[in-house]
This record gives sequence, C-alpha cells and structure tokens, in this order.
Amino acid sequence: MNIEADNIFSSEEKKQDLYYNEIWPEIDPLQLRVEQDGKIIKLQTYRHPVSDRSKLKGVVFYIHGYGGYCEHMEYMFKHFANAGYDAYAMDQRGFGRSEGLRSWIESQETMYSDLYLFIFAAIQKYKINLQKTPLFLLGKSFGGLLSFNISSKMPTLIRGMALVVPFFKQFGDSLYRYEWLFRSLDYINPKQNIKMKSKVDTTSPYYQKYKHYFTDPYPTNDTRSRTLLIFIKEQEEAFKAVKEGRNQTPIVFVLAGKDDVVRNSTTKEIYSDINNAKSKIIEYPDADHSTITIDEDISKKMAFEIILYFDSLL
Repeated sequence: MNIEADNIFSSEEKKQDLYYNEIWPEIDPLQLRVEQDGKIIKLQTYRHPVSDRSKLKGVVFYIHGYGGYCEHMEYMFKHFANAGYDAYAMDQRGFGRSEGLRSWIESQETMYSDLYLFIFAAIQKYKINLQKTPLFLLGKSFGGLLSFNISSKMPTLIRGMALVVPFFKQFGDSLYRYEWLFRSLDYINPKQNIKMKSKVDTTSPYYQKYKHYFTDPYPTNDTRSRTLLIFIKEQEEAFKAVKEGRNQTPIVFVLAGKDDVVRNSTTKEIYSDINNAKSKIIEYPDADHSTITIDEDISKKMAFEIILYFDSLL
C-alpha cells in the first residue's frame, strides 16, 4: 500500500515539473566572458529564436529577479518565440549558471556593464536591425526595477517593457529601516554573506506543488551587505527618473495580488505618475511573487497578455 502511494506521488510530482525542465534551444549562444578579481568568468546566456524568420516581430530581453536565474524559463519564453519574438535571457554575474562570487553585486557600474554587454552583444552577433526590429524588455522583481532604469537611461532603444512584480518598494520597508546597518556592514565587510531563511512551510500543499522550484539548488535567498545598498540606490534612481519625467517608455505593469515581497501600491503610484497613455496595469489576484512566473498556467496566461501588449506597440 505504501509503495503504491509512493509511486503515485512520484508520478504526479514528475508530471508537475515537466514544464520546468524544458530546455532552451540555444544555451550560451553569446559566449559572454568577463573579468572578476583577475579571473575570466562566464555569463550564461540563453536564446529561443523565431523559427520562421519572415514572421519576426521583435526581440525580447529578459532580466531576472534577485536570486533567480533563467535556465528553467523556457516554458514561458517559448510562447514569445512562437508569437514572433526572439527571446534572450542571461543569468547575471554570481547567479544561476553564471560564474562569479555567489549573491555578490560588486557595483551598479559592473551590473549595468554586464546587462549592456548582454543586449549589445546580441544586437551585434545576430545583426539586429534596430530600424526594423523593435526591442522589448521583460524584467521580474529587481530585474523589473533594472529594466525601468535601463529604459530611463536609453529611452530611444526600447520600444516597450513588461515589468513583472517590479521591486520599486519592499513590502515591509525593512530595507530603509535598516539602511544604517547595511552601510555599517558595507564599511566593515562589503562581501558579508547574509543568510535569509525561506518562509515557505515545507509540509504545506503549496510547497509540494512547487517542490521542483523550492528544491532547485540554483535560486538563492542569500544576499550581501553591499547588494542591499544597491537595491536602495536603484530604487532611488527610479523615483528620480519618475520625478524628472525621464521614462517615456510604454510599460505593462504586471502585479500579483498576494505579493508579500514588493509593495503593489508603490507600483500603482509610479504608473499614475508617469502618465503614459500607452501604459497599463494587469493584476493576477491569486498569484504571489513566486507563482506569477513559476506556475505554468499563470505564466502562460501572463506571457500571452504581454505578447498582446507588445503587439499593440508595433
């Protein structure tokens, strides 16, 4: 009896994670290599090109959230490729399959240097004609914040963006409450590793449903003192860009109704403040900060809505 139950559970569990193990058609296509501490390290990239090149509409660059990575995102980006958008993704330095000190963001300059390298290396290698082929950004969480700031710095390069649960403000504001502590730690030891415990109950049905994600060894909740300060600096940069009216890129803001990581009210305020007639908000009431992308059904629905939005900007 127990053996049968175990077999049933294993079969169901295997069925649940099939989508999570779909493989990108191209892995390490850009062959990005950078220097860190005197060593050459790899930045892992991924690509899913449109198979029928006559149906190419545009190019989408994905910027993942803090602690995340892109290897298991093919299940979502295949929809973009099928809809006419070449999809590119990169594990940022120190995360996922990219090399480098884990969870370490050395500086804003280094971070942006890697992201610009990612985008412009793709443009150069695949001879993307910027006059004919529009570029789009899709960023999640901290990646959404970075996407917003990139488009503020280079407004003529990006046709439109999808910011999924963007990290404009933390849900509980603890970043700002403890900024003094992070500054002290940064002065003493900027690489100090800070362990962050998961709040997910491992006995819950929620955990069992997404066990393939929660047991994946590559995502991380850990951080470092300097990294936390960079979060704050990037948020301040975004608020400044909004105040100065520097971001004119059309945006679809995608929110999760049960998000307990970012503050949705702040995102709605930014949407209102930028006052772009082409921008819009989509909210998934039953999604949280994780399931908005790791749930197969939610992510598929979201992908189609983002595709329709990008289509409207062509």
